[in-house]
Amino acid sequence: MFVPKRFESSIPWPQLLAQHDFGMLLTADAGELFTSHVPYLADPDARTLSLHLARANPHWRAIERQPRCRFVVQGAHGYVSPSWYETPQAVPTWNYQAVHVEGTATLEFDEARLRELLRRMVARFEDPGNAPAWALESLSEEFLRPRLRSIVGVTLRVENGEAKQKLSQDRSPSERERIVRELRARDNEELARAMASISSIDPAPA
Repeated sequence: MFVPKRFESSIPWPQLLAQHDFGMLLTADAGELFTSHVPYLADPDARTLSLHLARANPHWRAIERQPRCRFVVQGAHGYVSPSWYETPQAVPTWNYQAVHVEGTATLEFDEARLRELLRRMVARFEDPGNAPAWALESLSEEFLRPRLRSIVGVTLRVENGEAKQKLSQDRSPSERERIVRELRARDNEELARAMASISSIDPAPA
């Protein structure tokens, strides 16, 4: 990932990775690229990602042959209009957060371990305000077991990573404040919050 120094993330990549829960798993095998969009669980230090693929998805067979994978997470992002700047001599841009990690993946077929993975994912994603919250245990064994056999667990051991935050660090503090206001007016609160979190950073040299 191309990361100019002024757009280096002020948040360490493990922390940024742990803030999100959906990404892209990529594997290159025999000249072919495999990409799957999946929810994931990150351990506390983000050095292990847990996820699963459909058994019908050929991606897991590519991992079996070539376990080296990349995982990409897209954070907050959005269009920035030059009309929001103080000077009319400007061009449009796109602000965003991104995390790339690489590591070695292993596959999991054991039914008990897959069941535990699903239980953890439900606990992570089920809305606590949904009363009563849905639980895996509400399913009958007759219904659940065939579905456990239809997935393959994937554990990615992360070996290195990098993060980028392109959040108008090259603009003046007053212009960044204007951009945050415009984003909020357009209901892009996620990107506005990300920008506001670094609003005290002085503009970096171009």
